[in-house]
Amino acid sequence: VVRPAASAGDTVAVDSVGLTTRFGERVADTTLAFSYRSSRGGRHDVRLPADVQVKSVVADGKTLPLRPTGGVLPLTLVPGQHTVSLQFSAGDGVGVVSRPPQVDLGVEGTNVNTTLTLPRDRWVLAVEPSATMRAQRPPGAAPAIDARAEALPLDDPSAPDRLAVPF
Repeated sequence: VVRPAASAGDTVAVDSVGLTTRFGERVADTTLAFSYRSSRGGRHDVRLPADVQVKSVVADGKTLPLRPTGGVLPLTLVPGQHTVSLQFSAGDGVGVVSRPPQVDLGVEGTNVNTTLTLPRDRWVLAVEPSATMRAQRPPGAAPAIDARAEALPLDDPSAPDRLAVPF
């Protein structure tokens, strides 16, 4: 019996990703959960922001004693279909602009869902330059303004002084 040569291509596929960030006044708590299929095992690095504090890493329901080094969290993937969940915190609470943390799974993911939870005194303002798309927004969706995100002065250090958002 002769083993066939390996086919070219990725050995890991990420089937779903959920990133949920809850912003508090001083801290943002995030849960990253993903399911993957792997045709062969081995080390796989997940890149997190360097300043996060990892609270837990759970793979297939088992807690793993892992912590990132320099923003790199080394996972050992095993063949088959599996789930991984990470919980971590960052010291960047809610601000004028609040974004989810930048996470790199090292492979393309599908079925990606990002959820941001803001304090009660904050709300989401969507930016939509297309009148057609604004008209198609579902009832109950966040309000949308006629603008382009790139044109908003939110990266300007004086933005908090110039931006007024009524609550």
